[in-house]
Amino acid sequence: MYRVEGYAVSNGIAIGKARVVKDKELIIPDFLIDISEVENCLLHFQNSLCAVIDDIDEFIKHFELTEEDKNIIETHKMILLDPELHNSIKSLIKDDKMNLELAVYTHFTRTISYFRNLENELYADRAVDYDDVYKRLIFHIKKINNHILTDVSAGNIVIMEDVPPSLVSQLQKLGVIGIALQKGTKTSHSVIIARALGLPILTKIKHAHKIHNDDIIILDAKKGVIIGNPTKEVLKEYQELKEKIHLENDDLKGFIDLSAKTADCEIIKLLSNIELPIEIEQILRLKTDGIGLFRTEFFYLNRQNLPSEDEQYQEYRLIAQKLGQNPFTIRTIDIGGDKVANIYTKVQEANPNLGCRGIRYSLRYKNIFKTQLRAILRASVFGNVQIMFPMIASIEEFLEAKSVVEECKKELKAEKKAFDESISVGTMIEIPSAALYADVLAEHSDFFSIGTNDLLQYVVAVDRNNEHVAKYYNPFTPAFLLLIHKTIQSATKYNKPVSICGELANDKHFTAFLLCLGVRELSVGLEHTLDLKKHIRSINIQKGLPFLDEFSKCNTIKDTELFIKRMNSLCLYERDFIAVL
Repeated sequence: MYRVEGYAVSNGIAIGKARVVKDKELIIPDFLIDISEVENCLLHFQNSLCAVIDDIDEFIKHFELTEEDKNIIETHKMILLDPELHNSIKSLIKDDKMNLELAVYTHFTRTISYFRNLENELYADRAVDYDDVYKRLIFHIKKINNHILTDVSAGNIVIMEDVPPSLVSQLQKLGVIGIALQKGTKTSHSVIIARALGLPILTKIKHAHKIHNDDIIILDAKKGVIIGNPTKEVLKEYQELKEKIHLENDDLKGFIDLSAKTADCEIIKLLSNIELPIEIEQILRLKTDGIGLFRTEFFYLNRQNLPSEDEQYQEYRLIAQKLGQNPFTIRTIDIGGDKVANIYTKVQEANPNLGCRGIRYSLRYKNIFKTQLRAILRASVFGNVQIMFPMIASIEEFLEAKSVVEECKKELKAEKKAFDESISVGTMIEIPSAALYADVLAEHSDFFSIGTNDLLQYVVAVDRNNEHVAKYYNPFTPAFLLLIHKTIQSATKYNKPVSICGELANDKHFTAFLLCLGVRELSVGLEHTLDLKKHIRSINIQKGLPFLDEFSKCNTIKDTELFIKRMNSLCLYERDFIAVL
């Protein structure tokens, strides 16, 4: 028996035979062509390009794809139609006299390297999409069959270095029950598709060489581990656990059509945090109450040029239309910190998390900010769109940002372009100074959203990604919870909605406490929605309210842990969840 550690990006357990799938090796000829060969090379390139686009259209036509799959495969088509691709490869052939294969290789290698070198891994994995397109194109040029799934069969768990998005649906149709990757992250297109299809998936597995074809392996996607050739006892334990999870998932499906209503009949809005437009389909399937946090960085970090107003407008409009009157809260660009965009500036900051990020970036680069705001405003007539500013530290920053919104409104009026005059503009509370002066901000903001991840990080002065100080990043820290309490009190005083959108929102240890404080909106990742809804329906807020005053006596982390534990025991009780509507 052996163990292989990985990174958990989904849930579920798969038990089956391992199938190690390797990419075919590509050898690119390194020679220059004669001027007389240029036209033939360009023609071959154009024909290959058209053929691959036709292949993509056929793929979409003949496979029963989800909307997520279709949108992702369509992005591959857009990569091939990008004028920058055409101009770059034509220049490499005509000016540098590269042979076609070398020109294609050179262009894509540069682009893929750019994405992979982005400091934030969250977005660098978009290189997989370009790598997928590159291989499709180069295999067609070289007339090589790229069918690498010959030996894959139903019941297999596939082990790969990385999986292109176009392959995930095919794996599922072949009966593959799990995927383990040496690369990839939770926001890669491939991982998003796998999660949507219900395939357990691990990324960044270490020591993959231990896994051999036909090994019996257990893929535990929740714990992030693979157990190879398990003992009978371990195998039996996981088979029982798998059956239990299957039953729990069946149970959770029964909550899709139910509201997030507490046992004492308080309706809680259960919203979604999403990274990419393709996730809207899952929101519709899960019937959440809208989007509480739409991160817009994908527009800026998955490219080498700035997104236009119309490009952004089209994406916002489509989502707004699909959500109808459910809220669609768009966080303005949060570039900086751990999300460095090379297209903006080459300035390197010693401590980016304390540097020019969030709203500071937007106010510094107002032309970029205005382009985004104009797109949001134009889309606002198609649904219940809201604007939210990240990393607000003072009322001055908020008012300056809001004045830019007003400036954009005037421009659109002059251009006779429609927008929602009464669009809500809110503040993300994620800097301690904002929480301390929440009273002032609440007077001018239409709503608050508490970003607990950054707020905790700044309260305890801990980089949450630094394993050496991870123990100090503790959500039971009294000062952190006091700031949340103060923010909620300020919002309540001015009758402004307040939601929680960080990790604390889906931490069930804190749900009863937050609801007792007055929170009525929680915004979480899609994978937490149904489980949290079930939990909310077991909470009786009224039972915890008399005990809330005890919170002021918590001086230590241990005090807070005991207080939260006691509050949960008071508020929670068993009931027939499905029966109570």
